[in-house]
Amino acid sequence: DLVGSKLVVTHPGYDGSGGNYFGWFDLSNPASPTWSAGNTSINLLPTPPSAVKQFNGRAWFMVNLAAQPSVMATDSLDPLTITDADQILTFGDNTMLTALGALSFKNQFGGIIQALMVFKGSENIFQITGDFVTNDLAINALNISTGTYAQNSICSTPKGLAFLSPEGMRMIDLSGVVSDPIGANGQGVVVPFIKAVQPTRVCAASNGAVMRVTTQNGNTL
Repeated sequence: DLVGSKLVVTHPGYDGSGGNYFGWFDLSNPASPTWSAGNTSINLLPTPPSAVKQFNGRAWFMVNLAAQPSVMATDSLDPLTITDADQILTFGDNTMLTALGALSFKNQFGGIIQALMVFKGSENIFQITGDFVTNDLAINALNISTGTYAQNSICSTPKGLAFLSPEGMRMIDLSGVVSDPIGANGQGVVVPFIKAVQPTRVCAASNGAVMRVTTQNGNTL
């Protein structure tokens, strides 16, 4: 994801050897981008991150330590520095985190609030709002016990944030409510998503009013 002038990249190939935990393109000079790899400074990431997402100007890294999976936030507009070791959030147990997504949702008092969605296995989705600096950071679990193992299925749409759950494609709407599976009860297509051969290979993208999803339907094999 793009944070400040850096396009930050996580990848399974980064195993921490040579001090390389993630990579980044420096786009300070758009005519001559440069590639580097390493770790954060001041406070280091304890293990190579599984994902990264920009939220409130910070890079939020998903760090799956066996004892306590967490998300760690860098300084604002500086994805390479974690000045305060307390810029970390945990989620109650050692269930691995699987994906990150961003959503703008409607505030009941008017206006739009930015939120970071943290997918925890196939069982939970947590919504993070606020920031460390403004002392209004909050974590809330969403209304349905579901999640995703299909990280690339998460995509922003005009209706909210779409993702592939074990029950089919779902949507987190602009009120933060998780929909029923799209196409449930015979109202559309569900089987190709439920029977996806490799959920981690499912990929979705949205353009205007059209969302396209690629999957290998195990029901036809």
